[in-house]
Amino acid sequence: MLMTEEQARTKWCPKARASDQAEPPLSINRVRTNKPDGDCLCIASDCMAWRWAGEKTAYQRLVGRNDPTPEPPWAPTGRVSTAGREVWEMDAGSRQGFCGAFGKPEAA
Repeated sequence: MLMTEEQARTKWCPKARASDQAEPPLSINRVRTNKPDGDCLCIASDCMAWRWAGEKTAYQRLVGRNDPTPEPPWAPTGRVSTAGREVWEMDAGSRQGFCGAFGKPEAA
């Protein structure tokens, strides 16, 4: 399932483990009520398994050309590349990814 990082950080990660202070040295990922432990939620792009959907993260266009202006989620960075191109980047809140620990989702 594709989702933003913000959405992913609310999901339970079956690979994450936390220390059970009541019964060391056990590690858990769910508390006794069978709810996910708060320390066992997805950490999105901070995880080695996180994969971004799509390939483009930056867009460049020649300065002064009448190229079409990219539409959101693209936003200008105010930077110009060494090749004299305006650099536009995808808004981080719009970019989607998925957990790659269990394969690639069909929709990606």
